[in-house]
Amino acid sequence: MPITAHWAIEDTLIQVKSSGNLGTTEVLQVGREITKLLDASTSGKVHLLIDESEVENLNIKITELSELTMLRHPRVGWIVTWGSQQNRLFAFLQTMVAQLAGLNWRKFQTEAEARTFVEALIAAPE
Repeated sequence: MPITAHWAIEDTLIQVKSSGNLGTTEVLQVGREITKLLDASTSGKVHLLIDESEVENLNIKITELSELTMLRHPRVGWIVTWGSQQNRLFAFLQTMVAQLAGLNWRKFQTEAEARTFVEALIAAPE
């Protein structure tokens, strides 16, 4: 599967790895997996760290992303992405969706920058 999600830190941080060719089906499927993790959490807020460094192609229908209910989940904290600088369309879509959904979202070029930001969030919870 081109997208996987798992607990990096139980009840605190979900790590997502994206690679290859991504379509709407894959994005919605991992969204459902993330929703299950969020539902099972006992934490107030859970952050997502998304590695997009190996995404090659994006074929997503924007109109179908409204089905991505995990974006409106009450436990979603910050969504932190890194590595998608080679795909400008993907970065543009992320920014647009994040703004429309009112998400706490931040994009970094490197994994080190993204992890430093997430570690600061975890060390100083809201």
